[in-house]
Amino acid sequence: MAKSTALVPPNAWETHIHVFEPQKFAFSPDRAYTPATAALNDYPASKTGCTNVVVVQGTVQGEDPAPVLDVLNASPAQGDPPGLRRGLVVLDLDKHTDEDLDKLHAAGVRGIRLHEVSWGFGTQPTDSEFAERLRYAASRLNRLNWVIDVYTHPKTWLALVPTIEALPSSTIIIADHWACLRPGDEEGAECQAILHLLRSKRIFVKLSSTERQSSSPGSIESLEKMAKLFVGAGPDRLLYGSDWPHTALPGPRQGKTREQRLTDVEEFREVNLASHVRSLRDWIQDEKVWQDLWVNTPRRLFE
Repeated sequence: MAKSTALVPPNAWETHIHVFEPQKFAFSPDRAYTPATAALNDYPASKTGCTNVVVVQGTVQGEDPAPVLDVLNASPAQGDPPGLRRGLVVLDLDKHTDEDLDKLHAAGVRGIRLHEVSWGFGTQPTDSEFAERLRYAASRLNRLNWVIDVYTHPKTWLALVPTIEALPSSTIIIADHWACLRPGDEEGAECQAILHLLRSKRIFVKLSSTERQSSSPGSIESLEKMAKLFVGAGPDRLLYGSDWPHTALPGPRQGKTREQRLTDVEEFREVNLASHVRSLRDWIQDEKVWQDLWVNTPRRLFE
């Protein structure tokens, strides 16, 4: 089979990476873990074939968008992906005026991230609290055509269906990381809710952190059925994301003390992104769907 990059169309978009540079921007003291350093020019574009990138603010970076803005504003360096840079940031919207948001937009920010999975660290909002948060975000961000990038449990997606359907149709919601669904969930009410929202064009789904959502981190083949269901329900509403630089799995850190989580630097995992691209191509044979996944859909959301 040809190299993975030969499979990916020109001007492809990578919609989910993180850049961690704690020597420039200290991590949040409330973080659940401490990752190693990852600069933009470390991103393996040769494995994904992507030239345009969306830098997503990580939970360890708190609510100050400065780390993402630094990447967006930096001059191109050797090894950087050569295309466009866009950002998704974490904000307390009560602390930012519309003028603040306009400035972020001018810098290349195209949305916010609502990460609502605590993995046992900190607290998570109730479904009703999160629904209100989503409504408020839409009321502030729709004028900018910003995306609301959501990472939450499948049960919460199911509970959010009435809220999402009541929002203006212009609201752009992205379900992160396969909507947090896993192999075996295909017939459940939560997956059916996601498929319904895809068919009714109320959400997009990001095929990101793929190895985390699979049955085994070493193989993603267990996600083939889910991928084909997503393609059938929303062929023009899917996005690719690698979730580079592949932070450690949360299980081993469960027993760590707060001090250990702040001081133990977790190295990144090796993930075979080229094989992910090949598997996606095997599962998505339609040329238009393939072009939409990599180019057309992310371009209209982020360009």
